[in-house]
Amino acid sequence: MTICAVVAVAGGCRIHPNELRRHAAAGFAPANPAWLAYGGAILLFGVTPLTVYGILRMWRRCLLRITPSTLIVRLAERGSELTEIRRELVESIEPRLTPQPVSGYWLQVAIT
Repeated sequence: MTICAVVAVAGGCRIHPNELRRHAAAGFAPANPAWLAYGGAILLFGVTPLTVYGILRMWRRCLLRITPSTLIVRLAERGSELTEIRRELVESIEPRLTPQPVSGYWLQVAIT
């Protein structure tokens, strides 16, 4: 996209549709390799479900639900069941940084 077209888009001016169409389909330009035209769609539709699956799996594994009467937690071990803790038994809920085996730290919740 030329500088004039960028300025026109930012300023709200009208641009000829052929100018936008030419820049929108840059993956289909004759000088580009054929895989570039479809590579973005394959990457988008292939990686997005895997990312969503990983996020949901991590979210379900590290559960801490706080209600007025109980705390519901799941231990970090695989296959552990939900554990309910009555609020009267809880003294404090604190974040704790724990070193990772390889490098860095991860955040855990300490319930006492």
